[in-house]
Amino acid sequence: MPQDPLEGADRPRPLVVGVAHDPASAAALAFARRLGSSLGAPVRVVHAVDLDDYPVDPDAGTWDAAAPPGSWHVVRGDPAAAIAAEAERLDAAMIVVGAPAHGVGRFGRRSVARRLVEQVGRPVVVVPLPAGVAPDPSADQAGAGTGSGTGLGVGGS
Repeated sequence: MPQDPLEGADRPRPLVVGVAHDPASAAALAFARRLGSSLGAPVRVVHAVDLDDYPVDPDAGTWDAAAPPGSWHVVRGDPAAAIAAEAERLDAAMIVVGAPAHGVGRFGRRSVARRLVEQVGRPVVVVPLPAGVAPDPSADQAGAGTGSGTGLGVGGS
């Protein structure tokens, strides 16, 4: 079996970023790319396909345009579980997700960001939307953590 290009003893530990198709995920991906670039760390983008994604056209030009080449990991299932599993598999330095629609300080029970902060044993960076960008409240529970926030939340160890 070929080795994953994000693994290797001589490379910094990767950053895992969970994304959905929403503005908060775009902010999280941009943050992860900047941080990964400054650290020399690879970025693994994880997207858990759910009913909100259908119909999906994986050949569409916008599907992975913002992600580093070869970094996408798409699975079916629960977004928090998929992100956590990939971070564990890669021994990621941290997980990066967008803030829930109601902001960093008001995680909903089902928010992916909250579940990751409470359940994983590694740092979780929750990236707020940039000022002036409207949240997408319909994606709060379905995506990888969505919506606007006012700060940066960090959980894990």
